[in-house]
Amino acid sequence: MNNLSVYGCLIALLSFCSSVFAKDLLARADSLYALRAEGADGDRAQRGPATAAIAAYREAVAAEPERIDAHWKLLRALFFEAQYTGYNRDERKVLFADARDQAEESLALMAKAHGGKKLWENGSRERLAAYGDPDDAAQLYLWSAIAWAQWGRANGAMSAIGSGLAKRLRDYGERVIELDPDCEHGGGQRLLSGLHARLPRVPFITGFVRKDKAIPLAEQALAIDNAYPGNRYLYATTVLKLDPDRREQALAMLTQLASEETSGPARVEWQNLCDRAQRWLEREEEEDP
Repeated sequence: MNNLSVYGCLIALLSFCSSVFAKDLLARADSLYALRAEGADGDRAQRGPATAAIAAYREAVAAEPERIDAHWKLLRALFFEAQYTGYNRDERKVLFADARDQAEESLALMAKAHGGKKLWENGSRERLAAYGDPDDAAQLYLWSAIAWAQWGRANGAMSAIGSGLAKRLRDYGERVIELDPDCEHGGGQRLLSGLHARLPRVPFITGFVRKDKAIPLAEQALAIDNAYPGNRYLYATTVLKLDPDRREQALAMLTQLASEETSGPARVEWQNLCDRAQRWLEREEEEDP
């Protein structure tokens, strides 16, 4: 074997070892993220597990920067830390700004690494599959949208309007559904339903908003997974906002959600929805003549 052949074998071996190491890093990060509810008090999680998971996901991203799943899982962990570990409003502004910037950097890098900007942003699921997993691409768009949405919520309406947030969220939500309609139990449908239900229709800014789309989109999410707490909460609250004729059905759904005993790795997020359902019920009771 000549020197060039030996060199080639060494490069291949190093590449293989690097890939295995990166996969091990991601598996370790996933294991840490699964512990995020350890020591939680209701919907308030301890910061330690989330911080450890984020550090591990950052290592995984650094080790293999073109892996789509490492990027979206990092964004998911950043969201959990900011949302559920007790940071105040000003601190959340900083954390969600970091998540927003990370989201845009990740999307730009993935576009470059997986077929180019045009394919990444507009190509079909089938065409994108030649360059990367479309399910992971959908997850990255969804968690990028969540990062932007939470940044907008933390910074107020004027910042959201000035950044073109509404259109970005609409575009990302539609891309999620194009790539994987079942993503995150109907996450794309939940995102778009919320936009149509909550946003006012303002020419040139939110002209796409249509209230009549909100409930059908919530129904689509519910059809994908009618046990998922986020789908039940979204459907019930959207109905209460927009369709008084289905009020009793919505209240029954919220009553069930509010009374549930949460468990598993996602119990913090689940408990948060249970508590929010209870607050909705209390407001409805106060307003009921």
